[in-house]
Amino acid sequence: MAYQVTDLMSDVIALVEQRWVGSAEIWNLVNAMELASMERKISFFRELHKLIRHIPIDVFNDEEQRQNLIQAVQKALDEAIDLEEEEMWDDELD
Repeated sequence: MAYQVTDLMSDVIALVEQRWVGSAEIWNLVNAMELASMERKISFFRELHKLIRHIPIDVFNDEEQRQNLIQAVQKALDEAIDLEEEEMWDDELD
């Protein structure tokens, strides 16, 4: 069955509830969505970053937990941009 909007919201809530989140958990989320291109993954990470920043601070246990999640999404975004740049370099060399 395809990944649904309700799946996304459940996964985002699960991320918010975790004390420590790394970029691997963020990548698991985007991989579950089966986005084909790196461009789409980057767009998703950007929108997820905006979404997380708009979640009220009171939802988190503390500011550190919130910052950890924001940083994990930012790291995943940075990694995706690096991968896209590598793909562009590889295409130019071929």
